[in-house]
Amino acid sequence: MKHRQGFQLIPILFFFLTIVMSSTCEKEPPKLSREHKAIIDTLVKRQTVLLRAELDSLCEVDFDEKVRAATDSLVKVRIEEINRQFR
Repeated sequence: MKHRQGFQLIPILFFFLTIVMSSTCEKEPPKLSREHKAIIDTLVKRQTVLLRAELDSLCEVDFDEKVRAATDSLVKVRIEEINRQFR
């Protein structure tokens, strides 16, 4: 009976050892200097401006169609409500 308890303990120990060993193998992320952070910040700001302009233009293109679809949907729901009241 004692031998069996040890046998059940081996997979549990193996599991915990695997977790501990895998977490110690990871390298620490590199530290960024102020200069690198400033460069990254500048690049993100530039891309944000470009993306914002592109996304705004896409919204303008689809705006009328989306408003029309939403209006049609609301009108359809309202007509169904009115029809249910008259039944």
